[in-house]
Amino acid sequence: MSDELGIIKEELHRFASERGPACLIQAKVLSINEDDSTVEVELDGGAQIDDVQLRSIVKTGNKLVIYPKQNSIVLIASIQKSDEYYVAAVEEVEKIVFVKNDLTATITNEINIVKMD
Repeated sequence: MSDELGIIKEELHRFASERGPACLIQAKVLSINEDDSTVEVELDGGAQIDDVQLRSIVKTGNKLVIYPKQNSIVLIASIQKSDEYYVAAVEEVEKIVFVKNDLTATITNEINIVKMD
């Protein structure tokens, strides 16, 4: 059994070294673009990053998007060691939008559900 555990440990180490360590970065939300589900953020040192995705996978159709409040804190992560980022965690939620086929639910201070025919 210990040989199997050693092989698993080596494979996990190899996988992690190829992908790099998961790194979450704290940032402040400066602005929100609901049209393309992105935010502009400011890092602790003052650097700004625009077009930070609110969804880790961007495609049209069904989606779940959590919009943070402006000036709130979020945690962002890099997408596969690139210079593209997505929001991994939100301190304060402004709005949640859920789209599934012809059903759209929006949650703010109230819940609004629209079904398209």
